[in-house]
Amino acid sequence: MSKHWAKLFEPVKRLSHVFFIFLAVVQSVAAQCGPVERISRKDIKPLKNGMPGEEGFDKEIVFAAGIKIAATINVTNKGNGSLQIANLKLKIFDSHDDGKYYENEMLKIEFVDLDGDGKRELLVSGMKKATACYAERRLFSSTRSS
Repeated sequence: MSKHWAKLFEPVKRLSHVFFIFLAVVQSVAAQCGPVERISRKDIKPLKNGMPGEEGFDKEIVFAAGIKIAATINVTNKGNGSLQIANLKLKIFDSHDDGKYYENEMLKIEFVDLDGDGKRELLVSGMKKATACYAERRLFSSTRSS
């Protein structure tokens, strides 16, 4: 590699070292606060007293020392579901292919102490996908209205 190219990448090299140090600090802080707790698709089981196809999950999540809050997931037989924690209700499950659905049926749910204050935060992430049929309907409706 020529000296010219090496000079161009010098700031990237410095930045990568800073990022590595930042990552090491974040990892050590997270390690002190306990493990990350996750709710995944395999945790959701068929309901014993529910309709065929209905699924659910109940667990108390430790958010901080002495603070436990119940987390409940209910999934309908149509493949739609939500997570409820206290007064917060989020749609986190969508396997019903009605044009849009979540990748792997469910969003990722994690409880992790991000800032090192000893209290876990709720992280929800994932991808919503659209089928080709849904994309064609959206394209058709947008061309008709213009």
